[in-house]
Amino acid sequence: MMDMAGYTSAIFVSSPFHMRRISIISSKIFPNEDYQLTFKGSRYTQHNVSLSIFSWSNTKQVFSEYFKIIGFFLYRFYEVVVSNK
Repeated sequence: MMDMAGYTSAIFVSSPFHMRRISIISSKIFPNEDYQLTFKGSRYTQHNVSLSIFSWSNTKQVFSEYFKIIGFFLYRFYEVVVSNK
C-alpha cells in the first residue's frame, strides 16, 4: 500500500504496551531499507499510574503482548513451512 501511494516513511502510534510487537511485525513486513519507520508510544496514561504500574491488569496486558509476539513468530514459521511444500 505504501508503494502504491509512493510513501517512503510511516509513523506508528500506539499504546506503549503494543510498541514492541508493532516494531517486530513492521520489521518483517518492511525489511527493506527504502522506508523510514518511526515508532511513538501514545501519551495516554491511566489515573494513578504510580499506583497501578504493578497492577494485575497491567501484568496481564504485558503477558498478553508477549503471547501475541510468540503467536506472530509461530504464524510466520507456519507460512514458511506451508510455502515450501
